[in-house]
Amino acid sequence: MSDDAPHDDSPHDDSPHDDSPHILSTRAADSDDDANDTPANTGEFHAFWADEVADIIEAREPDEPIVIKGGVSPSGVAPLGNVNEVMRGYFVAEVLRERGYEVRQVFTSDDKDPLRKLPRKLANADGEIVGLGDVDAGALGRNLGKPYTAIPDPFGERESYAAHFAALLQADADRLGVPVEMISNTELYAEGAFDDAIRTVLSDLDGVRETLSAYQDKVDDTYVPFNPICAECGKVTETVTAVDVEAGTVEYACTDMTVGGDVIDGCGREGTATFREGKLPWRLEWPAQWGILGVDFEPFGKDHAEGSWPSGVDIARNVFGAEPPVPMVYEWFTLDGAALSSSAGNVVTVPELLQLLEPVVVRYFFALHPKKARDLDIDRLDQLVDRFDRFERAAAGEVDDEELTAFAERAYPFVAGEEPRAERVRLPYTFAAVLGMVDDPALREQLARDEGHIEADTP
Repeated sequence: MSDDAPHDDSPHDDSPHDDSPHILSTRAADSDDDANDTPANTGEFHAFWADEVADIIEAREPDEPIVIKGGVSPSGVAPLGNVNEVMRGYFVAEVLRERGYEVRQVFTSDDKDPLRKLPRKLANADGEIVGLGDVDAGALGRNLGKPYTAIPDPFGERESYAAHFAALLQADADRLGVPVEMISNTELYAEGAFDDAIRTVLSDLDGVRETLSAYQDKVDDTYVPFNPICAECGKVTETVTAVDVEAGTVEYACTDMTVGGDVIDGCGREGTATFREGKLPWRLEWPAQWGILGVDFEPFGKDHAEGSWPSGVDIARNVFGAEPPVPMVYEWFTLDGAALSSSAGNVVTVPELLQLLEPVVVRYFFALHPKKARDLDIDRLDQLVDRFDRFERAAAGEVDDEELTAFAERAYPFVAGEEPRAERVRLPYTFAAVLGMVDDPALREQLARDEGHIEADTP
């Protein structure tokens, strides 16, 4: 592919962004668009989107360490989609570190949530996808309704299902060279980190109900936004019958939980639970985490932009009396033209992808502008590698494309972890795949020279 051909590697996207709570600049350098109508925009054009986010964070004069957060609820497989938050947060963290700030990048596991249904697939410790028939599926089926941290690891390797899933995410981040600190919600509750947030919520039930009623159904004058864990059966229950804020306890009844068209039976026990023996519903838990962890920035998918984020902002300000962090909405990417879906089986894991690509190419994919939807076509990974090679050449000043060169020169050190080296030889993906079938190293080199990929003076 010639350098004059069109490419899908532009760092910018010209579509409007008024669906986002945080408008990233997508102006080309000569654009007349005025994005200064948002207070988040500093007015300065940046070739790399992470610089613009860093400007916004910096303008708030945050305390150090600056905290960048992502989060996930455990599932059967740790798909590549989870890497979106890890990598987007990482690039912003690295820009801030370059500016001299201490940065803490954390990733919370919402592992006190109940297991509501059986996953169709799981991933083993190596990230390989397996079916339920290959593991102790009964460990999951017998524990529906219980927190993930109370469910045995179906692989029998970790202390819980939650720990197994968190280890998958940590391993993926390590494979991509991202220093992420995994944080367990269960541990935060156990050590009392949520105590004040729970007390705040339960001390003003009328005000919290009024705030929540704008975002969810079934908020009446009996609704108590706290989910105790039954001392008898260990399941999460949604029925609180009395609250004693001073004692730090609630009275509860272990009732049935409806999940879609299915019902998870409660045991009927009535009992008392402390604030540490339960959890906040997710709509309150997310903004509570911001205050507990001191979060300054959190990227999230567009599915959270219209409902979850507005309610989080409202709750942060009007329930907890705090400002929300700087947000950034990213577009989803599709896999082979279809939406990523663990339940539908359309999923790829980081270990699977790294069997086909170098980590630096995966990092490059996530360095592209987050507001542009992209497709990861497994059958045409050669095109992605070719775009990365062009990006690398642009970083070395070898491509006649002013906008791409500006983006590459700024982003490449964060993608590759080093400055571009002009002497580096990168073979086209398809040709390298052919060479991989040749056992003789001397013959491989000769074929590369014959095709002009290695010159006489190449070191």
